[in-house]
Amino acid sequence: MSMTNLLSTKVKWAAIAVVGLGFLAFDSLIIVKEGQQAVISQFGSPVKVIDQAGLVVKMPTPVQTVTHIDSRAQVLSLPHNEYGTSDRSNLVVENFIVWKIADPIRYLTSVGNKEVASTRLSALVNAEVGIAISSVNLPTLFGMAEQDKSVKSLFAEITTKVDAKAQRELGIEVTSLRAKRLGFPIQSLASIYNRMESEWQHLEKKYIAEGEELAASIRAETDRLVSEIEAKAYRDGQIIRGESEALAAATYADAYQSNADYFTFTRYMETYEKVLKDNATLILPTDLPLFEQFFETPKVKK
Repeated sequence: MSMTNLLSTKVKWAAIAVVGLGFLAFDSLIIVKEGQQAVISQFGSPVKVIDQAGLVVKMPTPVQTVTHIDSRAQVLSLPHNEYGTSDRSNLVVENFIVWKIADPIRYLTSVGNKEVASTRLSALVNAEVGIAISSVNLPTLFGMAEQDKSVKSLFAEITTKVDAKAQRELGIEVTSLRAKRLGFPIQSLASIYNRMESEWQHLEKKYIAEGEELAASIRAETDRLVSEIEAKAYRDGQIIRGESEALAAATYADAYQSNADYFTFTRYMETYEKVLKDNATLILPTDLPLFEQFFETPKVKK
């Protein structure tokens, strides 16, 4: 072999080596983007999770391979489904869920991809919603009483149960489960409306009865207070009247003691006014003390 051929062969092998090393270097570098996670598998088994964006080095393929998964929140809309309540009423519910991957390794080993995850989540949600709705009565689900279980509280409980099972079985965290649309089958609307009307009429009678009872209690309390006020006023009035009469009697007594003649004269005048009226005719002796004012000369003190 000539020197030229030998040199050419070495150049080829060097080029192949450079290309091979470049390929190995390129294959060993992993770029993890924002909103992504990378799962490194060694001989097909997941061994490491990269959850920070940046450049990561791994062993070359086929020793180690990488799988990129989306770590952002996902929204899954489920088709409407018909469920039965405990009082044998049908309810049509259309749900949606918000989920994200919580355990990438479990997600890859149990689900593998987004399509399978959607199918598994749909089945899980439909089962849990059916169990929850079958445990409540339709009137209590839409009732106004405090003990009634509202749609919001019911789906909060369902979210907790679905999240626990999804994390345990699928490596998925369910952050929210809500009813996008909730209604009744067309064939059941008439009976439902009649039942709701009957329930509202029952509540109306209940509230009216409670109001009348309260009004009667208020009226009775008012009458009692009025009676107490009137009795107190009458008592105070009698006391004031008695005190006034006593004061008047004392005033009369003082007046009589200070000027007995004038007091006697005014009493006679009052008696004349009452007796001698309406052309009355009286036959009385003239020596009565009553008429001494007419027949005797007034006495004047000197």
